[in-house]
Amino acid sequence: MEDYIKKISIFSSGNVLGQFVRSVVVGGIASFVDIGIYSLGVIALGIHHRISNILSFISGLIVNYRLSREWVFNQKVHHVKKDFLLFSAIGVIGLLISDILLFILVDRRVLYFILPFSDSGLVKSAAKIITVVLVFFWNFFARKKMIFSS
Repeated sequence: MEDYIKKISIFSSGNVLGQFVRSVVVGGIASFVDIGIYSLGVIALGIHHRISNILSFISGLIVNYRLSREWVFNQKVHHVKKDFLLFSAIGVIGLLISDILLFILVDRRVLYFILPFSDSGLVKSAAKIITVVLVFFWNFFARKKMIFSS
């Protein structure tokens, strides 16, 4: 009975919904790292927002891989080099999507029309949050299918 409850639990790594819920938690942790480093770079250190995006992305990617492998997908067999390279390639595609969205939202000033009286730091942080949410869906489903499907 206990095994059955574990299998149907939304927090179980044995079903897609459970993996998705766990991935949201892991994504939240990785996003906290990503957004924190991005904001530190842009606001506190004055680094260009797209350079800061790359640095924060790499930090979030490392946190995300480790937690996804061990907790979200409960991967028993590890091909660390191969899996991390594929995980990273999917993440790089996500980075490109993120960078394109930041370009549109910040450089093309789309968010400045939506948030006209906001300062530049707030607009850039809002743009980053929007891109993180959108790229999350790409990352989850691509990684589930291509890496952690077994």
